[in-house]
Amino acid sequence: TLNLWSSKGQARAALPGWRQAGNQPPRTDPYYVPPEVGKLIHEEAQRDLLACVRYAGHLSRLQNRKVALPGFVGSPAHCWSHWFLFPPLPTEMEGYKIPDVRQVSLELLVERFGPVWDLCKQYGVTFDLECHPSERAMGDLESASDYINYMCKAGYEGVVGFNLDGSHMEWQNVSVIQFIREFADFIHCAHIKGVWVAREHCRAGLLGGHRPMGHWANGWNFVTAGSARDANSVEEIFIELNRVGYDGAVSIEWEDNDAHQLAGAKAALANCRRADLPPSGMRHDEMLKG
Repeated sequence: TLNLWSSKGQARAALPGWRQAGNQPPRTDPYYVPPEVGKLIHEEAQRDLLACVRYAGHLSRLQNRKVALPGFVGSPAHCWSHWFLFPPLPTEMEGYKIPDVRQVSLELLVERFGPVWDLCKQYGVTFDLECHPSERAMGDLESASDYINYMCKAGYEGVVGFNLDGSHMEWQNVSVIQFIREFADFIHCAHIKGVWVAREHCRAGLLGGHRPMGHWANGWNFVTAGSARDANSVEEIFIELNRVGYDGAVSIEWEDNDAHQLAGAKAALANCRRADLPPSGMRHDEMLKG
């Protein structure tokens, strides 16, 4: 979708041209994009992704390290719209079998991202999904398992992995610590991002009541990492990453509607530095002997 707003390429010009020709999106689908424009968006997105893979590969050689490529993949076949299985998904209709949308979504991901992941293999780069609402791996352990197991069986073990971000896990009542323990071998980069979660009743609920991000009525909002409002423990995240031997990059993803950008970013950096203590490398009783 972001490629539509790129100043380069044909997709951005194609949509206004379609509208200027008198076409209108259907009232039932305000975000409709005509197939010819969608095709251009996919082609340009793939081109840019392949360029990112090559760039990460060259950086890896120049810096003598493995540069991870974090990103999103989406949730094809409208899989995300079925996150809540009511009404239950039918398996057949009038004697005709209906494919499981969750399975089809995984199959389409391999078809669409196969060229990108094949190039990742060639350049020794990992493509790391940030588990996130609207993605096939939504920010929980179950859908993350579905995603990574399928990609490994499809031939992309060691190529496809995760970009750790605990912010969307916490408000779903999922432990980021358990995620690190379970998927340690697949985490190649990590975000530190703060999230406040209402522990009592709230007006808009955890799903937000169709209110915008940052709205005061929401059951959760992003906050400065490591602050008193942060439901994630930055210290526990660093400790667990150290325990599993993680040696990749950690970046701060700052977002806080109630703090000034520069002040909030500086505070988040200071909080992370304070929490990121070097691991001991020995047991406590061994330290006492020294």
